[in-house]
Amino acid sequence: MKAGSTEYQVHNYMEDIVKEILQKLIKKETDICTCTHCLADMTASALNTVTPKYETSGPDMSQLDEDALYEVMSKVYAAMVRVSKNPRHDQNTFDPEAVHLYNLSEVLVNNVLSETLASDTSGPTDSEYLAKIASICLNEVKPRYALTRKGVSFQRLAQLEHQHLPDLLVIIHNAIKAVSK
Repeated sequence: MKAGSTEYQVHNYMEDIVKEILQKLIKKETDICTCTHCLADMTASALNTVTPKYETSGPDMSQLDEDALYEVMSKVYAAMVRVSKNPRHDQNTFDPEAVHLYNLSEVLVNNVLSETLASDTSGPTDSEYLAKIASICLNEVKPRYALTRKGVSFQRLAQLEHQHLPDLLVIIHNAIKAVSK
């Protein structure tokens, strides 16, 4: 990601964990569609309910305690059931290359963070500093994973929420203060 002119790297390590759990659960289910679109829908659905873990380097599944692992597994399984009951793919018009999973909260946090830092040039702007701020913010903001063709309307819903932007600004300013100390 890029804030202003500085690149920084953060990653939601729950993405990796959810995908790994999904692959293990899919092997046990024979009546679930495993096309690219359905797998992406299952992943997005699960990630929207799992607490994110944005970091510059993060945990793998073996580092989760038993309760946390069980909670993630149950959310992934619920997403599998939800998508398998209502698959959105259409084999006649489906393009697997067009399916791309991303978190719209990342875009929104990055945009607001860029604007905030542009107006306050007193703090550092190196990539490590920005990554720490972004990680704190993204761990506090509701994840909004979607597939690109549905993403615009999903992002618009976030922008329409009454307190979304003021809450995000508070989260960003608190993260800047925490990292600056």
